[in-house]
Amino acid sequence: MRLVILGGSGAGKSTQAQKLGKFFDVPLVSTGETLRAAISGNSQNSAYGELNDLVMEAKPYLEDGESVPDQMMIEFIKVRLKQVLNNGNW
Repeated sequence: MRLVILGGSGAGKSTQAQKLGKFFDVPLVSTGETLRAAISGNSQNSAYGELNDLVMEAKPYLEDGESVPDQMMIEFIKVRLKQVLNNGNW
């Protein structure tokens, strides 16, 4: 199952996604979590190694309190989806 949940801030996307993920036993791919893990460097998965250049591009936006551009977030998510696929979870 592949499902995308879209909505405004505070709409409950994460809450619903977590419930659906548990119910259907599928991985949750969160843009916020993906970005935070990549920037913090705390991920133990080598797939995040591909994100070094993206992280350097994203940091100025975050430091200025701005949103990361959509195209950049798409690149972060592509890497995360590849990670899920390589783990056999997609």
